[in-house]
Amino acid sequence: MVVNRPSVQAVIYDIEKGKMLLIMIHDTSMDELVWRLVKGGVTEGETEPEALKREIGEEVGLKDVQVIEKINYYEFVHKDKRHLVSAYLVEADIDEAMTLQSGSEGDTAILDHAWLSPEEALETLYWEHEKRSVTAATALLRKRKKKRGKSPSGL
Repeated sequence: MVVNRPSVQAVIYDIEKGKMLLIMIHDTSMDELVWRLVKGGVTEGETEPEALKREIGEEVGLKDVQVIEKINYYEFVHKDKRHLVSAYLVEADIDEAMTLQSGSEGDTAILDHAWLSPEEALETLYWEHEKRSVTAATALLRKRKKKRGKSPSGL
């Protein structure tokens, strides 16, 4: 029986520097190291923005983040769970100190991180649905830039 699991994903972006945060994990289903976006489950009673902030804090230690807008939605099934993923653009500061999740208590260890341009992120990410989230984030950032008449770096 397949069980639904609401999940959230963060396209974390530093608007001033024009960089997106990617994390490297060991994907045990493929036994490969892969670059990903921060993603995790929504616990009962939690809103999606609350879950995003919690997951970002747990996985990379960033606390000063601002959830901007939902940018994508997709589903996938893995190990009898249907993941219902809402992706959000999240603003953060590249200079904030980070603490990567160690992998204790059954959590996936975050092995590395990189702040990349949107173009580099698209080349580096493994999963197509995550690439679509980056593309949606980039489109939203361009739209917001036109409204403000100000160019965020890298776009």
